[in-house]
Amino acid sequence: HYHNNRSPFISSIVIFRTATLVLAVLGAMSHLWSAFAMTGMLDSLENDTDGLASIYTGLTLYSYGTGFLCLAGAIGVAKNNLRKVRLFAIYYWVELVLNFMLSTSFAYAAFSISQDVCDQVSHTDFGNGETLDMEECLDVYLDTAAIATVALALNLLLKLHYALAVHSYYIKLKYQLDHPELTATDADVVPCPYPGYTPVNTMEKDVNAVAPPAYVAGQKFVADEKN
Repeated sequence: HYHNNRSPFISSIVIFRTATLVLAVLGAMSHLWSAFAMTGMLDSLENDTDGLASIYTGLTLYSYGTGFLCLAGAIGVAKNNLRKVRLFAIYYWVELVLNFMLSTSFAYAAFSISQDVCDQVSHTDFGNGETLDMEECLDVYLDTAAIATVALALNLLLKLHYALAVHSYYIKLKYQLDHPELTATDADVVPCPYPGYTPVNTMEKDVNAVAPPAYVAGQKFVADEKN
């Protein structure tokens, strides 16, 4: 039998390291894929006069930048490179702040323009003879905006959780590199021997031992040695 004496610090850093590596790899794949896809779309917007090409160019550059930051984070986790992990942790906090600002702006704008949207949509014939009055339009629109806002809030909570996980790994990795003597052994394996049995000494028969006297009817009985 063996007893695994892995410390809580080592166990926690393994968990945070795995989570950070997964986030970095998935982030690099998704952002770089988006960048490649938008690069292909830019070719069809060469003669654009509405400003869409500029927007797509900005989004493409952003996707390339975030993709390479995630890739640097994955390399940093794989090689225990503190600088790259720190850069990835900073990126995650910045992205969280940007997502919070965009989500807040979207929620504010969505509820602010409800009246204007329904003014355009209400009393419009949808082709099957049915129309949507102002009250029905507001009910549908506000319900949809509320669902979208809740979804954005949940997304922010997830991103906050991820940012805290990456930051925790950075702190633990920094501590590990600053104190290598405390974390040099990943797991101590201590053998646990089987419980032994205490030997019981047996008494050997002593041929010269004298048997205790026997009494019969209150009288001492002496055995007849001839018999």
